[in-house]
Parts: sequence; C-alpha cells; structure tokens
Amino acid sequence: MKALLLITILVTCSFSQTGIFIKSTCNGPTGERLIYQVKQDIDRSNLFNLVEDSSYAKIQLILSTLDPKDHGTAQDDPLNMTKALKPYTVYSVVWAVRIPLNQVGDPRFYWDTYVGICGSERVLNVAEDIVDKTEEISRTYIELVREVVKERG
Repeated sequence: MKALLLITILVTCSFSQTGIFIKSTCNGPTGERLIYQVKQDIDRSNLFNLVEDSSYAKIQLILSTLDPKDHGTAQDDPLNMTKALKPYTVYSVVWAVRIPLNQVGDPRFYWDTYVGICGSERVLNVAEDIVDKTEEISRTYIELVREVVKERG
C-alpha cells in the first residue's frame, strides 16, 4: 500500500504542469479586475494547468475580495476617507494543497494565507505577486514530495 502511494505521488508530481483550481468570490470592480488578472496569469503560466474541477487540482487557490465602500456606514468613516481614496479592494488568498491518496476527496491541507489591500493602480503587480507565491508553493510542494519518495523508495 505504501509503495502504491509513493508511486502515485511521484507520477502525480512528474507532470510538467501542476493542476490548479481557483475558487473566487469578489465584490467591486477592483476585486473583479484582480481576480481576472490572477486567472489570466495562471492560465498563461507554463507551470500550471487551470482546471475547472477541484478534484483534478493539486493546488487550490481561494481568492476573496471585498469593496470597503460597500460595507459599513458613515459613522465608520467620519472623515469620509473612503471617498478620498482611489478605488481599492481588500483581498485574501488561501493556498491549499491536495495529498493524492487515490481516494475520492483526497485531503487538502492549508499551506499559506495572505490578506492585503490592492489599489486599482496596483492590480497587475498584486496579481503577479500572488502568482509568484503560487509558483513558489508549487515548486516547494513538488520538491518535498520527491524527497519523501526518495527517502522511502
């Protein structure tokens, strides 16, 4: 059984592209642009294969954005700062990885999280940072799996 698991992991990690599923919820135009740009950058990457079904993904990227102007009241912003700022979004990113065990619903493990603020003029840079972090996680994950296989095999 252990040998089968290790072979499955090795075969899964041997493909040139890592299957990635992006689950997103957005609110507001800046958040929509950010999520769209992340999806476009992932889709253009040589490292990833964007999949439509999370069960085929080794990595799941969970993106949520929130337009601060759509939440709260005037009492929450007595100096009217929200109107003075350029359009922006508050975003969170969660990276989860799947451990392939040849089972339906293989377990996911949360790898990392990040919360930030993105102004409309920084959408391209923030999307690039998210994709760079995703690539780093993917490379580290594959290397760790290979080390485990090497030690046990």
